Amino acid sequence: MKVPAQPTKGTVPSTLVPLLVQEIKNKLYKNIDFSTAVGVVDYPLGLRDMGIVADAMTVLAVGGGFTYKMNSPANDATTAAVGQQETEFEIEEIYVTGLGAGTGTIRVNWNPDLIRLKS
Repeated sequence: MKVPAQPTKGTVPSTLVPLLVQEIKNKLYKNIDFSTAVGVVDYPLGLRDMGIVADAMTVLAVGGGFTYKMNSPANDATTAAVGQQETEFEIEEIYVTGLGAGTGTIRVNWNPDLIRLKS
């Protein structure tokens, strides 16, 4: 049996060894209920006060309907629909504006073990 030659210093081996990287999953979630009444305007759901930086959110109930803005009340509003998800953001706060009487519910997911860099 022929033994393959060992690479010398400065050469690159011709065979690549696969590397397994595991994605970090979210550990915690919280369902947040709030009023969707017409008088509710840019109401913060309190993620900052709870120390939550969410990686995902899902709309579970829309009540009379609402819009939401992520991270700043200056951002554009999105009209909520049951099952709607946001997964491509770090969500530090959610601001809701009610469109009709009822109760809305948003679930946020996060992993408190993730290290977040401040800019």
